[in-house]
Amino acid sequence: MCNLYSITRSQDAMRRLFRVAHDLTGNLPLLTAVFPDTMAPVVRAASDGERELSLMRWGFPPPPNLGKVPVTNPPRARSLAPSLEKYQSRAHRGAF
Repeated sequence: MCNLYSITRSQDAMRRLFRVAHDLTGNLPLLTAVFPDTMAPVVRAASDGERELSLMRWGFPPPPNLGKVPVTNPPRARSLAPSLEKYQSRAHRGAF
């Protein structure tokens, strides 16, 4: 899910489409791919209740981990389903 999103509309088109009252993005270039952990335009409600276009970090928030380092390499399927380990051997790979 790295680059499923892109910004192909102009900044003015986004303002008109979403009826934005405040634009805080500056001179926004077209983004052909929006990757996680990069800045991207977002429409949100401002403190006065109007819609505003601003730049925010794109992606999902990390899970609450109480100060630990976030998990970047989740465990493989075989450790989650020990009963399927016998089917993940080299002999069974061609069968499915």
